[in-house]
Amino acid sequence: MTKIGLYLLLLLCPVALWAQKAKVEWNTTVHDFGDIQENKGKVSYTFQVTNCGDAPLLIRHVESSCGCAITDWSRRPIPPGKTAGITVTFNPQNREGKFIKKITVYTNATTPNHLLKITGNILKEELPLSQQYPFKAGNLRYDKDSLRIDTNRPYQSIHFLNTGKKIVTITRVTAPELLRVNVTFKKLRDNEKGYITITPHADYPLKSTGKDTIILYTNEGEEIRIRLFKQLQT
Repeated sequence: MTKIGLYLLLLLCPVALWAQKAKVEWNTTVHDFGDIQENKGKVSYTFQVTNCGDAPLLIRHVESSCGCAITDWSRRPIPPGKTAGITVTFNPQNREGKFIKKITVYTNATTPNHLLKITGNILKEELPLSQQYPFKAGNLRYDKDSLRIDTNRPYQSIHFLNTGKKIVTITRVTAPELLRVNVTFKKLRDNEKGYITITPHADYPLKSTGKDTIILYTNEGEEIRIRLFKQLQT
C-alpha cells in the first residue's frame, strides 16, 4: 500500500503544480491626470498590481500605444500576496487637448493580458501679449503683418486686441480687387478681441492687379499695412 500511495502521489503532483497560477488584481486600470500644462514637463503615475494567486506573477512585457508614454516595471517575479508597480511617464510636449493612451500588460497570470489607460487634458502655455500680438498700431495689437494668399483655402484671418481704454474701430479698408476683406467687429473696447478675414478670388494668383498690400485705417489715425504674397507654385 505504501508503494501504491507513493505512486499516486507522484501522479498527482504535476496536476497540483499545474493548477497553481498567478492571479492579477489592480488598484485601478484607468488614471486621469486632469489638466496638464504642456510647459511643466513630464507627469507619471504608478499602477499597483497585486498577485492574488498561488504562483509567482511574471510581467513579461508592457507595451504602450504611444511613444509619448514610457513604462517602467520590475522584471523580478512577484510572489503570491505581494504588490509591485508599473510606472507610466507621459510627455505632453508639442501636444494639446484631451488624450487617451493605452498600455497593454502581458503576464503569466490566469488572465494573461491586461489593459491600462491614462487620460488627461493638455493645456498650451499662455504666451505674453507681446508674443501673441507682436505688431502694434496705436492701442491696437495684431498677430501678423503679412499673408501668403492661397486660393485653396476658403479664408485666412488676422486677429486684433485693443490694449487701450478707448474704443478702437476700423474706419476704412483698401485691398486688391480680387480679395475680399471682412471686418467681423464694429468696435473693440478695452481688452476686447476681434479679427478680419481675407478671402481670395480663384483668379487672384494669375490676375493680380499689382497691389500687394491691404491697408486698414483706424479711428486713432493709424494705418495697418498687411503685405500680401502669392501662393507658392508646386
